[in-house]
Amino acid sequence: MKRLFVLQILILGLYGIKAAEVTPLYSIQGKDSTCQIFIYSPGESSGLHLAYKGQDADWHDVGQLCTSDYSRWGSEKRMYAPYVVHASDGTWRAIWAVNNYAPCFAVAYSEDLVTWRPQDYPRLSVEGCKETVMFQMPNGMFDIYLRTKGGIRYVQASNDFRHFKEAEEAAALVDAAWVKDTVNVSGKPYAGNLFDVPKVHLQYICNYFAALKADAELSSECMTQDTERFKDLSPTVSATLIVNTQKEKTISDKLIGVFFEDISYAADGGIYAELVQNRDFEYSSKDRTEWKATTAWQSAKPLVIASEQPLSKSNPHHVVLSQDTLVNNGWDGIAIKPGR
Repeated sequence: MKRLFVLQILILGLYGIKAAEVTPLYSIQGKDSTCQIFIYSPGESSGLHLAYKGQDADWHDVGQLCTSDYSRWGSEKRMYAPYVVHASDGTWRAIWAVNNYAPCFAVAYSEDLVTWRPQDYPRLSVEGCKETVMFQMPNGMFDIYLRTKGGIRYVQASNDFRHFKEAEEAAALVDAAWVKDTVNVSGKPYAGNLFDVPKVHLQYICNYFAALKADAELSSECMTQDTERFKDLSPTVSATLIVNTQKEKTISDKLIGVFFEDISYAADGGIYAELVQNRDFEYSSKDRTEWKATTAWQSAKPLVIASEQPLSKSNPHHVVLSQDTLVNNGWDGIAIKPGR
């Protein structure tokens, strides 16, 4: 595992990615340089986060490790009272409550806090899990305690976090066992779990989030930025295409048809190279809930859409203007060049 961390750090380092804005505070333990990390949830819809202690003695959030994937899309994907354990084999286990009425709780497994296995939701004999706590036993198994509407329940989990068995009788656990670590992250107090990890592991995680940020910046590029982005590009670009006929690939006879998905302007504003969006004022909520005849159009005065004397049956609408300016948003703007 440690070799993997070092390898990925070196790879990401080739792209000049800065791992952390504030240098982590570290200490020497044996042959390792270790750092303190804090795993917590800033809010029920924020998922599981990681923060580290910097040399400025403050705690700094790195990013979101994972989110709850329980239930239907959106409103139900929440995480309550998460608890994390660093297992004796170096891997990680996380548990949390999903809501106050479901007869289950959530569990997650990760080898490195970056990649997580698909979550499981062990069923309980009672509803409404409110709080969770977990301990690893000397035999590698995990003891899980859940505070629910029906009292405290005990669940034993296998070492691989695949099998869960709830005890038939109610359990008991002293109040002190439910107390979590508390630190201030960006000036706000949060409850969570503190760990000492090798400095190389924290560096690996920070580099991962830096790579995500760099990728997000590339993904946010749009056509309206092309003039600035390609300002140094010659108007004429020459290219040479070399075809090596000695490296032909046989195309499978099992491939049939073509896949095309009209998302992210793949069709309109893409293959259909139209600069003006909704140019005929025919957008309708029948095609998309938020669409209407004036979508993508702006004016200082309210737009009047008329249908008298239409251009054709297929294009019955037009806009009525009177001493006004009509502006179209295009597809992420309209990319134009002077004189063209």
